[in-house]
Amino acid sequence: MEEKEKAVAFIMEHNIPSTLQKILNSLYTTQPGNVYGYLSDELGSLAGDPTLHSISGFTGVRAGSVAVEVKYQINNHSAVCEGDVEAVGASLDELKAVNDSLYGVNITDQAEVDKRLSALEGVSNSLKVAVSLAVFKTACRATGKSQLDILKSMTEGSGTLTSPVPLVSLIGGGKNAPGKNNMVGIGIAPAKSSTPFSQFLATANTIIDKVEEALHKKHTLPAVTPNGAISLTVDKIEAAVEVVKEAITEAELADEVVLVLDVGAPEFHTEVQPGQGSAKKGQDKKRKKKVSIAGDPLTQSTSRHRYDWVEGQLKASEDLCDYLETLVESDGFIALIDPFHPEDTEGYEKLREKVGEKCLVLSRSTDFTSLSTTLTTALSPSPARVLEGDSGVSILGDIAMVTGVSFVSFGGLKGRVDAFNRVLRRVQQVEGVKSAVPEWKFEEKKIEVEGAGEDGAEQTEA
Repeated sequence: MEEKEKAVAFIMEHNIPSTLQKILNSLYTTQPGNVYGYLSDELGSLAGDPTLHSISGFTGVRAGSVAVEVKYQINNHSAVCEGDVEAVGASLDELKAVNDSLYGVNITDQAEVDKRLSALEGVSNSLKVAVSLAVFKTACRATGKSQLDILKSMTEGSGTLTSPVPLVSLIGGGKNAPGKNNMVGIGIAPAKSSTPFSQFLATANTIIDKVEEALHKKHTLPAVTPNGAISLTVDKIEAAVEVVKEAITEAELADEVVLVLDVGAPEFHTEVQPGQGSAKKGQDKKRKKKVSIAGDPLTQSTSRHRYDWVEGQLKASEDLCDYLETLVESDGFIALIDPFHPEDTEGYEKLREKVGEKCLVLSRSTDFTSLSTTLTTALSPSPARVLEGDSGVSILGDIAMVTGVSFVSFGGLKGRVDAFNRVLRRVQQVEGVKSAVPEWKFEEKKIEVEGAGEDGAEQTEA
């Protein structure tokens, strides 16, 4: 008798009779085709939230990488989300601190997960990012919800998805560029923002093929940069622009694309005291080498920001602004990405005053320390942003569509295609997706090659 009373007390404590009665009434009203599937869903919705049991990992495929696994508890059972997210530059030893911090957390509470990760010391950023993404993917699997659905709930979105304008890198630039010029990052964008995503990617592939053909004719074997663009050894940006323009003209696509310059100024930025011509302590700390000064006018600059886009020639922010204005005028760039260091707000303001009517001045959103911070950055009211990431962060495509980010840049198509494919697939899956950018006024701008006639052939004097 005592056992029976205990059983009744247990059942009544959890309100089981009335709960089952409601589900059965709903079952009769609904009369679903799959009765037991319906019951499973109804009972499953009453279960507690899945909680994280442990974070583990193993040495990844890439050298110095860790593949992250998430083990969680759901419906009194353990489950594992296997390691399909890798952290490069991380070690297995770091996982203990991560595991201790996240044990027992609700895996559907991404904000709490990221908060705990950000508070950890002695853990590499790459591992924090990998764990953040791994937990997010685990939550999708555990709840049966899509990534888009969960992202929309995190951003309190209206459900309207937009297609970002893709920027594709053709020529790789930055400090790793093989020539003396760090500012040779040439890319393309569709001439019309209404161009279908798939059509533009096909156009970009055609132009890339033409660039490679041109390099082969010059007996140059095209190399590929880590971000999937073509590596070109040039000392002047004009040479890189000419290669790209000739390829576009050869492909007869001059009406379909416009040029974008990935300046990448933060990579060749140095800070000095206003009025000084040299970097602090006479060297560029980032590259740890001596920096020569390109003339006395530097000492007259009131800005503390200096740039050496040509190796070893340190110039003032005002000089970079004037040079970029010249490039916009001469080469027809419709967008400049990261033309200055983020703290050089005066440089940004001056450049927008000079070229704002002809060219978009864009800044990157690359601070991917966690899923939550990336969403916050993408939603923040700020100048036009480019959401950028490498192939390991293909979720950025979903983030861009949910937050309405105007532009996405995942590098070139010679190696980083999964992120572009993510957006492409989403656009094809969801009907009524509109461009995140209204029809812009740059669509009349065409690619012109100096010395080319109407047929594209080089003109010579008679």
